[in-house]
Amino acid sequence: FIFTTETPPQSPVGNAQDFDSFLRYCELDMAKFIVASSAQAFFCRLFQDFPILHGGIHRLLTALQDGDQINTTSDGSKIDSSEALAGWLFWLKEDTEDESDEDTCDADDEDSVARRTCLMCGTILADRRFEDNTSFQAEAMGKLTITILLQCLYDFIGRTPAIPTLHTCNNQALVKRVNNKRNNNNFHTINDPIDGDVIIPTAYWADRTTLKSKWVRGHTER
Repeated sequence: FIFTTETPPQSPVGNAQDFDSFLRYCELDMAKFIVASSAQAFFCRLFQDFPILHGGIHRLLTALQDGDQINTTSDGSKIDSSEALAGWLFWLKEDTEDESDEDTCDADDEDSVARRTCLMCGTILADRRFEDNTSFQAEAMGKLTITILLQCLYDFIGRTPAIPTLHTCNNQALVKRVNNKRNNNNFHTINDPIDGDVIIPTAYWADRTTLKSKWVRGHTER
């Protein structure tokens, strides 16, 4: 349609704030994050390859609107010689305590009795263009997915971040790499496929959504 009045055009999903409406919004908005030729394929990988658990979507949207503290977590793993996948999670910590300003925190320092409530979570395959996907690539895909979904959530409700969203990941190299790009305002695309396709966009959208990332020690059995 042609926009000819002073009143901005309405969202294609109207005022509905349910998961199906959010899904349609993401499909329409995905080219904002992914090149147009790959946007639909990425949307399918994110929302259709694996089921999304979204029973807490209303609470998630309300928390973002009210400026409540949201937590996110991602993890990745290599599953065979050519494929890797990542899990992502949006959750609430009922008795949120003050966090330090460092890039690192130890899982042993967390309140083990605090209640965690899962709001939305899912799984995504790492990019199949690479002949040999690594666990690092899977971890990076999980972190990128979190930043894209977080920006989509804010766009969907027409808000900007009131407070940082917290993100934890057990890949220390990834956290430092993204934080370094973001802290130095270095969002220039480079030739390295991992940095150019994943790290740089993750750092950019983490900055836009004020995502605060920390490394949490994992695999204590090692």
